[in-house]
Amino acid sequence: MVAIDSSVIAAIVLRDPAGKRFLDILPEAETVDFAQAECLNVIWKHYYLLRTLKKLQPALTTLKEIWERIEIVSTTEIRDRAMKIAVEQGLTFYDAAFIALAESSGALATLDRRQAKVAKKFGIRCI
Repeated sequence: MVAIDSSVIAAIVLRDPAGKRFLDILPEAETVDFAQAECLNVIWKHYYLLRTLKKLQPALTTLKEIWERIEIVSTTEIRDRAMKIAVEQGLTFYDAAFIALAESSGALATLDRRQAKVAKKFGIRCI
């Protein structure tokens, strides 16, 4: 498995060129349950505020299709470890949660440089 964070899912959903390189890992991907809400907020932001997304439904459909293909892990399962990482490393709980999830698989797919730097401290391979 590969832990995949919201930045990667959102890039795929928005058809950002940065997301293309992650398409092949979706069959082996897992993420934290709150990633869907984060991605929905990104879709809203690009549609409503930035006006860079012209049609809402294709993005929502793509997110739904991704969500059906990947394994979803409850925040409850990783919350204690994630909070420890967040406090020790000065990360948001959200970013730390993906690192905590990646500890079991040893790999994290992210577009967040700071998150990747911290993940590497824990011996996690970043894609």
